[in-house]
Amino acid sequence: MDIVGRDAELEEIARFLEQDPARALVVEGSAGMGKTTLWRAALEGAKAGGLTVVASSPSASEAEIGFTVLGDLMADVDDALVEALPTPQRHALELALLRREAERPPEGRALALGLVGVLGALAERERVLVAIDDAQWVDPSSRQVLAFALRRLAERRFHWLIARRLGDRPDELSVELA
Repeated sequence: MDIVGRDAELEEIARFLEQDPARALVVEGSAGMGKTTLWRAALEGAKAGGLTVVASSPSASEAEIGFTVLGDLMADVDDALVEALPTPQRHALELALLRREAERPPEGRALALGLVGVLGALAERERVLVAIDDAQWVDPSSRQVLAFALRRLAERRFHWLIARRLGDRPDELSVELA
């Protein structure tokens, strides 16, 4: 992918992907400033560098649909990691991912712990990039479990890449380690 005029941002992304232990990288900017282009370049760099990538790119129309982002992030994760969870966590995650018929909504704490368990197990195998584009459209239910996971997985081998829309100035774009 050839990206013109974003050398400083691409260098920051490359430094970020080389870190171990990793931190978070936030790409912020106005609509049309190239956030998604940089986000995609980071995903390509992560895969080329041997990281496992779990990603979501929600849209405004999905912002109120429960667990949309969680479902995206878990879509390509090995089912054996979910199956290895304690029963309450596995059931909650299966309910949220629509892999099991629901009699009631998943219990929040069990679901959040299930996500921590799956991502934690994944990070024991390899370094992981959790990437979310257009974070302003993350559904509230996914945001809640992701916030829980982020706090509890801070010291593990994770890279968190977040791209989000900010401000109204047409020339705004920043790439910053958090």
